Amino acid sequence: MEKYPVTTHLSYVIDTNAIIDLHKADLITNLFLLPCRFVVSDFVQKELLHPPFAALVDMGLSVQSLSSDSVQELMDLIDRYPHPSYADLSVLLLAKNLHRPLLTGDQALIHVAVAHGVEWRGTCWLLDYMVNSRVITPEMAIGAWQRMRSHGRNPPRDECQQTIIQWKRYRGIF
Repeated sequence: MEKYPVTTHLSYVIDTNAIIDLHKADLITNLFLLPCRFVVSDFVQKELLHPPFAALVDMGLSVQSLSSDSVQELMDLIDRYPHPSYADLSVLLLAKNLHRPLLTGDQALIHVAVAHGVEWRGTCWLLDYMVNSRVITPEMAIGAWQRMRSHGRNPPRDECQQTIIQWKRYRGIF
């Protein structure tokens, strides 16, 4: 059933887009049941209001500061790439510096990650990871994807639909 290989990274760097997707899908608490750690940069704190940043930290979200060299590199990236926010570019740099995958559904950020050789995973991969880790059922994942879409979130439709078909086949739903 596993379309997206689940690697055994101890930690993942996650951006605000992925957090908001999971919040809209009512899966934030499930995120922290996974057998890994999630890290953001301290720049994310100002950008992430819903869910409240402090509540995420209480659930287990780790916060790490960028080095002064990384802050300078962040300024260069902001000048070069106008579309991802400074907070999103900061988590990209954090993922690069920690040699950890970046979890994001933000197409502009994915473009920059690819350009800079940063490994990334999308929202659908994260849902599949939750299913394969038995944190949620395939039916819960399908409902979560539908809630994301109904709240105006845009996880990659083709990628997610292929995953949904796999879950349905696995569960004998279709």
